[in-house]
Amino acid sequence: MSVGNLQEAIATPGELFEPNSIAQERFLTSRAPELLYSGHYGCSKTRTICEKADILCRQWPGAKVILARKKREDMGQTTLPVLLNEVIHPEHREWGWSVAADGGSMLRYPNGSAIVCVGLDRPGKLRSGAYLAAFWDQCEEADLEEWLAIGGRLRQMRDDWREYDFEAGEWVSAYHQLGGACNPESPAHFLYKRFNPTHSHQQFSEKSYELPNGKTIPSGRLVREVILAQRSDNVENLDDDYLIWLQSLTGRYRERYVEGKWKNYEGSIYEIFDPGVHIIDRPAEWDEWGGNPPPHWSRSRGIDFGYVNPFVHQWWARSPKGTWFMYREIYHSRRRAAQHAEQILEIDEAELAALNAGLRKRGLEEMSYLPFRWSYSDHSMEERATLEAAPYYIATSPADKDVTNGIQTVHERMAVTKNAHGRAVSQLYFIRDALVEADPVLVNEKRPTCTVEEIPAYKFKNTLADTKRDKPVDEKPIKVDDHGCDAMRYLHHSQRMEPTLEIAYVHEKTPGVEETEH
Repeated sequence: MSVGNLQEAIATPGELFEPNSIAQERFLTSRAPELLYSGHYGCSKTRTICEKADILCRQWPGAKVILARKKREDMGQTTLPVLLNEVIHPEHREWGWSVAADGGSMLRYPNGSAIVCVGLDRPGKLRSGAYLAAFWDQCEEADLEEWLAIGGRLRQMRDDWREYDFEAGEWVSAYHQLGGACNPESPAHFLYKRFNPTHSHQQFSEKSYELPNGKTIPSGRLVREVILAQRSDNVENLDDDYLIWLQSLTGRYRERYVEGKWKNYEGSIYEIFDPGVHIIDRPAEWDEWGGNPPPHWSRSRGIDFGYVNPFVHQWWARSPKGTWFMYREIYHSRRRAAQHAEQILEIDEAELAALNAGLRKRGLEEMSYLPFRWSYSDHSMEERATLEAAPYYIATSPADKDVTNGIQTVHERMAVTKNAHGRAVSQLYFIRDALVEADPVLVNEKRPTCTVEEIPAYKFKNTLADTKRDKPVDEKPIKVDDHGCDAMRYLHHSQRMEPTLEIAYVHEKTPGVEETEH
């Protein structure tokens, strides 16, 4: 049955969805017991699985369909807005949208069907329910045990779930299906081994099955299908800014999230880091400002708390052209948060004095505070409270600590390109003498004493460690000597995710005038 005929067969009030790619159409019409939709960023995977759940609920009265993610809280930012705002017509929410006490949600249809929205961290009624189908958004977050567990709930079936396909000239019945949409991951992931997503294809059983009810199912039965999105899929619905962002991805990120390849992440995380490009002397233009960035450049903070491990405070400046410079850094262990706050305050005041000296020479109005625009830190409430209390008033915001996407953000800004003169340039630089003071303990222990010394050894964990156990491959960084890299990631990814957040003051007792970009 074609998608068009399928939509006609289930015609009810709502919006008609027209697939815009072969991959979408194939996913919507596939009857494979297990179905995987793998593709690049922006190819409309979430929209497609939500549409499939909606189609089945409209087509088969009384059907119960699972729509899942690994964590329930993640659905509120991704899957549910697509379901409720793009798939389900706003006027039809009155069908019966409700939030359950166990954290799940349910969308009821007039024909008795329902989409049950859950996170596998709060499965609730899934433990004992019976369902027709299940669709997992971002299923690369799953492991084999969870995949099989949700598949074991697909046992709902009714004798009257049959209809005549006039195009095919035959009767068709409802079918069980466990479907997932994912971004490409490592070849060690269980999904790669289960589906072999190197190309779009179907998999058939190689042996017959003797069932407990006495039936024999011959070999050659369709068991799985994998569908790969093409590079051009859904681009007509993406704006130019997003397409430019996709094209800016480099290295491993481009291979996975633009080209849709399943690739291992191994070795150095920031393999593009080049000391000859990224570490520079203080620009001569800064001399009139005491070696500091010009006063109209916005400043930012990245902070990672620590005591036995180093406390890191990074000062970053962003030029009007969008280039980032880490121009000062505290990287020191075995000091209390209050001691660090005192040092930060002294450094800020010295910088403010140097900037005002330069402004006086130019006959310009002096500044009452430094133009800090963003300030992100680790989430420790005690240390944050110390920095923000009197007499320091160092404002901070809890960072977006998404490790994978945070690393990608830094990777993009660290990417090296050629300018019009053929010179290697980047959007992210480290000033050579940024370190305020070397920590003798770290020097004696032969550990990194600043962020740029961390970067070459900042590596992924063993990406094949969980291969034999069919667990998701752990592609997080090794948690050793990563404190400056964490602070850098906190700032850059948080700034990217919340670009309108501004820190209006630094250490005044009352907020200052809000800064604007120049």
